[in-house]
This record gives sequence, C-alpha cells and structure tokens, in this order.
Amino acid sequence: DGQVALQQKGLTLEKGETYTLSFDATSDIDRDIKACFMTETYGWYGGKVFALSADETEHIEWTFEINDTISDKIVDITDKIVLGIHLGNLKTEGNAVAGSLTFDNFSLVKLSKDGGEEPGEPENPEEPGEPGESEEPEEFETIEVGVNQLVLASMSDGSWGGTRTFTVSEDAIEYVIDDVGTEDSHIQLKQTGITLEKGQKYRVRFNAATTATRDIKVALMHNPEEGVWNWYGGTQQNILQDEDNVVEFEFTVTGDNCSDIIFQVSMGQMYDETVNPKVAIDTPASTITLSDFSLVKLDSAE
Repeated sequence: DGQVALQQKGLTLEKGETYTLSFDATSDIDRDIKACFMTETYGWYGGKVFALSADETEHIEWTFEINDTISDKIVDITDKIVLGIHLGNLKTEGNAVAGSLTFDNFSLVKLSKDGGEEPGEPENPEEPGEPGESEEPEEFETIEVGVNQLVLASMSDGSWGGTRTFTVSEDAIEYVIDDVGTEDSHIQLKQTGITLEKGQKYRVRFNAATTATRDIKVALMHNPEEGVWNWYGGTQQNILQDEDNVVEFEFTVTGDNCSDIIFQVSMGQMYDETVNPKVAIDTPASTITLSDFSLVKLDSAE
C-alpha cells in the first residue's frame, strides 16, 4: 500500500500523549485509504484505514494515543515521525488501485489532558540567543547484510529550481523536465533516514531511462547543519536516450556511523567537476524515469 503515498516528515510525537489527525479527502471512485505514522526507519506508531465514497468530500478525523501497545518501537519523544497517506494496494474490500484523489486542510493537534488542544507556545521556550539543551544521541541501529534501504514510497521531490512535473506510479518515478535550472540539485529526488556504517561496503543500483542522452548525479550525504554536507558516496553517470540504463556503483564508508543519510538523484544542470572551476556540460531537457532502487550492505567476502 505504501508504494503510492503522500508524506510529511519531521513530525514530533510523544509517548503518553493523545493526538487528533484531521483532513479532507475526495475520491472519484469508492475506495479505501490508510493514514499511518512511522519513524524514518519504519518503526510503527499506528495507522487506520478510512473509506471514501465517490465524488464526496469526506472529513477524516482520528484521535489516538501514543503508548507501548502500538509497538515496541515507541520512545519517549521523537521528531523523526513520518505521516503517510497510503494510496496503493491496501488489500481491503474497498481497495482501488486507479483513481484521482484530492486532499486538503491537514491538521495534527496534541490534546491537553482535559481533552482540549495544547496551546501553540512551547512549554519551555528558549530565550533569544540561548541554545537549548542537546539531546542524548539515539542508539545506532545497524542494518543486516542484503537488506534494501531504498523504498519508492519514501522518496520525495527535493527540487528547488528549474521546471519539472513529478509523477509516482506503483513501480517507477517519472520526471518531465522542461528546464534543468543552473545547478545539478535544482531537479532532485531524495530519500532521508538512510543508515550507513563506518568501514562497511555498500552497493547502489537502479534503472534509469531518458528521452535525451545526458548525465545524472547520485550522492549519499549527511547534512548535520545548514550549509554543511558530508560526502559518503556517489557517482555521476551518462545515461543514453531510449536505453534501459543501469546505474550501479559500490562504495566503502570512511565517515562515522550515521542513521540520517540523504540519498539523492540530481537531474538539474550537470557539470564537469574534474576541472577547477567546474564547467557546465550539455544537459538537455528530457523525461527521466527511475525504478528498481536498491541500497544494500555487502558481506565482507563480496
């Protein structure tokens, strides 16, 4: 069901607290959808299926409490929660694969102990210029050999320039690019919350098709603070027009253990970065289709 999903990341949920999620949804056919909360590493925080009637705007409202009965992944507080509205194959009586949906008026409110809404001001606001207390780092969780960390439904459009249309189907992501912008990052696909281990070897692989021969750039990086990007691995590859191109590379992590790595495919203006200053290379507007993503940890014997 998560192969087609609407997501918002970076939400905060607290153990023992009660929340109300509400939004409006309209479908052109009778069908079910699922709303759920998970961590970026897929720790389950609860979900619920809702039935929509054709051509009617349904006001969805769901009140839930965060407690240990949901799963063993619940922690006291986390700001790594992802809200997902899953639109794929739910395998329910009201399941529908094809159709058009419209969403509006999303709201997630923490309720006070008497059932009302919490005030918007934080309980302990920081004084201007004074940093808050740093949190203890979360325990680092390793990933088993061969487990794929790239999930189509968890990928999002990270573009901030150029002109493009972004479409997700059940098994591929398509970018119709009219203007590549002026930087490779101006057209970009991203997935966050990737785990990489120091000294470990990994393999990235996916398929790429294009209507015009051009380069794309793949990178795995950590962004610990604004303006700071730590490189963990990547490649720039030429993909050929109307061919089934396979993008594949291996890398060994020299940086520290990290569970907040960003995987990104850049499709904006490409450069030759082997010279200084870098030189722009021919990057035509095109339609790029990406599919079959995988990032797996390799056994030391491979």
